[in-house]
Amino acid sequence: MELVKRTINGIDLVVDIESASNFYVSKKSNVSFNPIITKTTEVLKLLSNGTEYSPLHLKIEITSLCNLSCDFCYIHNHISDNNIQLNLIRPYFDYFIEKGLFLTVLTGGECTLNPEFMDIYMYLKRRGVFVELYTNCFVLNDDIFKMLTQYKPYRVEVSLYNSSFNSSVYQNVKRLIDGGINVVAKCTINTVTYPFFAEIRSWCQAHKIPFYYSAEVYDALDGTSLKKFAISNQEKRNLYSNEIIGIMDMKKNTGVKKCFACNSGSFSISIDSNYQLRPCIRYPWSLFLLEHSPQEAFSLIREQVIREKGRVIHNCSGCKARNICKMCIVRAVKNEVDGNYYAPKEYCKEMQDFYDYITK
Repeated sequence: MELVKRTINGIDLVVDIESASNFYVSKKSNVSFNPIITKTTEVLKLLSNGTEYSPLHLKIEITSLCNLSCDFCYIHNHISDNNIQLNLIRPYFDYFIEKGLFLTVLTGGECTLNPEFMDIYMYLKRRGVFVELYTNCFVLNDDIFKMLTQYKPYRVEVSLYNSSFNSSVYQNVKRLIDGGINVVAKCTINTVTYPFFAEIRSWCQAHKIPFYYSAEVYDALDGTSLKKFAISNQEKRNLYSNEIIGIMDMKKNTGVKKCFACNSGSFSISIDSNYQLRPCIRYPWSLFLLEHSPQEAFSLIREQVIREKGRVIHNCSGCKARNICKMCIVRAVKNEVDGNYYAPKEYCKEMQDFYDYITK
């Protein structure tokens, strides 16, 4: 067992860096942790310990490179190719750790294609940061497996897009599980993957692997529309048949929606493979890290979030589709004349039409 002492927002911790998620709170810290809490967000809220904004959670695209070329991907082939370099990002890691960084998600592209993937992973682990991986599991080699089994990741999220169950992807998934690593499978459901969805889900159920999915299609980061990959409302209805009763029975929340009501308004930040720092990957405002000191970069993003946090998103006060709507500051449109945020009519209509369809 390798232990690292840390203090996060006045809470003294001891982190077991060989484990996936074990940490111990000093009795001197004036905070109580419920041992049955397993949700990441709940742990992060406790570690925020009343602070207005703290970078507890970082999602970083350490490369834009990928071994696949999925037409529906909103990242690959839509931004310039680049790898995060450890010597450049290290000072920012150090400062964010000083400010409380607790969990980092390494993603891409395919994160394992960054030549310094293992160095980045181990640098964070040795500093007492838990690390989660997003991967397609195609290119995990023996060295990576050895590292992950000795210094376990918080979780490995594997994207599954086909039903070739004898392929290296599925064999690597089973190898991770056999190594005692927490694996979660996910699938973006669209016109390409929909034909394989039922088989993928059945395979995960048979191997007792947690599985989640979404049929939401995002436009590419360069603005290219990817809506042609969206499945039909009938296919969505079939997909979400188990959730429809819950949607109909769910008590309507008629309160207004506000900016940064999500984790990004309290403790999450994002860095892309071109060193652009944002509250979240889709937020339109960003700053180029390498033009700022770590202290200045954190101060600027903190000011940006606090300035916008809590502002009302107009024209969004609780319609019938509220329980399936994901309106937020990223989807809202800012009026440059009055400076207010408004829910775009086309998005509202899309959500209301879908609600009518699935509940009819």
